[in-house]
Amino acid sequence: MVYELATYQKFIVEAQSKWPNFVEQRKVRLSKMETSSLSEKVSENILEDLFNLVVGWELDHIDYQVEYADMVLKHTGIKRAVIETKRPGLLSWNRTEIEKALAQAKRYADQQHVKTIAISDGFTLYAADILNGGLQERLYISLDIEQFPEDLWWLSPHGVYRARDDYEPQLNKAATVEVNENDLLHPKYKVPARCFAYVEHHGNPKTWKLPYLLANGSVDTKRLSGAIRCIISNYRGANVKDIPESAIPSVLKRLHEAAERAGKLPHQNVKAPDTYKQLAEIVNHL
Repeated sequence: MVYELATYQKFIVEAQSKWPNFVEQRKVRLSKMETSSLSEKVSENILEDLFNLVVGWELDHIDYQVEYADMVLKHTGIKRAVIETKRPGLLSWNRTEIEKALAQAKRYADQQHVKTIAISDGFTLYAADILNGGLQERLYISLDIEQFPEDLWWLSPHGVYRARDDYEPQLNKAATVEVNENDLLHPKYKVPARCFAYVEHHGNPKTWKLPYLLANGSVDTKRLSGAIRCIISNYRGANVKDIPESAIPSVLKRLHEAAERAGKLPHQNVKAPDTYKQLAEIVNHL
């Protein structure tokens, strides 16, 4: 167990002692500007303080603006994590912005062949590992707290490269989509484009295929299995010819991520229906 490692125990003791100073420094950074004018740079400065003063990254191991990525953590010459920063408060309780930031970070990480990503707005910090085309949550913590979050070990120089298999995802419990009354809705399903597994043109609901999420971002379990079957077996003769073959893998991965969020996959449920078993098998080979 990593919790028995000397490096882990040393990290906890040292980081706990440094956390109060970080908390005060963070307050100073946030107070320097009016809330309306806070920029991504403020969040970036907060993260630099966090990684350098608390988590144990040397300043020369934190690179900025690397192939579009806001921050990159590297150790022994190896890029370990890509960090995407957003203006203070943007990501808090807003799943839409969280998912946009994650997609951005994942794209930059893929380009740089980095397996771990993180996003932060100076208030929350979310990290995940890129696994089988999807994301496996690594940590999700608040930076706006007095008590030191021990999960930060998993983004430390000695923890970031280790696989984490003891973690219960928190993002799906805590974050919701902010429903905008100005969202363009599908005339039949009454949900916006983000709720569909395939969208060709965001401005044209006729090109939105396979609804699988509710308007608030939670999984629509009533429609999810049907969307999966449409792809893997043309469920009820559904015509998916409008979805390009090249897009099928990403659609399957998107549906797989939703199934995992809903706890429907075989590794989560021994009595998982065949639909989810087939989906897991297909995605595993993509």
